[in-house]
Amino acid sequence: MNLILTLLFLVTIAVIGKYVFQKIPVDNLIHNFLNYSGFYYLALGVLLGPYFLNVFTEDVISQSYFVFSLVLGWTGFLIGLQLNFKQVSRFKSAYYFKGLFYFLLNLAIIFALLYVSNYLIIKKLTWLEILLLAVAGGMTSTITISLLIRTKKFDAKSGHFLEFLAAFDNVLGVLTLGILFAAFQLSTSSQKEALFYLVSAYLIVFLFSLVYKALSKEITSFETELLVILAIILIVVAVSKILQNSVLFLSALLGTTVANFKNVNIKKLYLAVQEW
Repeated sequence: MNLILTLLFLVTIAVIGKYVFQKIPVDNLIHNFLNYSGFYYLALGVLLGPYFLNVFTEDVISQSYFVFSLVLGWTGFLIGLQLNFKQVSRFKSAYYFKGLFYFLLNLAIIFALLYVSNYLIIKKLTWLEILLLAVAGGMTSTITISLLIRTKKFDAKSGHFLEFLAAFDNVLGVLTLGILFAAFQLSTSSQKEALFYLVSAYLIVFLFSLVYKALSKEITSFETELLVILAIILIVVAVSKILQNSVLFLSALLGTTVANFKNVNIKKLYLAVQEW
């Protein structure tokens, strides 16, 4: 299957999946748990991947790397834009502890499910790969939280916490991915080489965040600003490929740096990037 057919296949699955999920009651506890854990998405990926049906062959995955990486980069940048340190300080400390607890609980459960699946069926994944999948699956909780907010009635306090949890869950996931990629590099190559790759990737991202800051002063239209961001994200995608790092983490790091620059309208920028 070539790249175009793969993308069409993914769109078809998305449409069918939306129809199926709409038929399942929102108050179905088992469905909500599996959806929160991201198990559906991970199971589908394994089913269609090289280990089973081989719909997405290694060649197709290689060809589509930059397409999917661009989507991840754009998503990571959005997540990073939410980390304005002045704004996050307004949340109660209890929110952070509860959010961390839910994240770790979800991570432990989905890791156990994947570990058992790997032991009984797949038998090819390392524990680090399973952990990476578990983190990625846990980050899909935002979908369920958003669904709950729209379909259930909550008091103001509970709704506020769920909105916080949706953002904080993603931040924890991206941060964990960054740590895991760093650990993977340190475990698979010499320490000096791994540190060089890691530090180089972070410095390049910081450098291009400064480039954005300098260019944003001269940009007059918002469309041009978005194109500049897109170009920088493409560079981050290339950097993640060359220096073997997480594109999601690096783009989130870019977004976080931009979000904490002075004289940047973060709210307006976030909404524009989200809509685009």
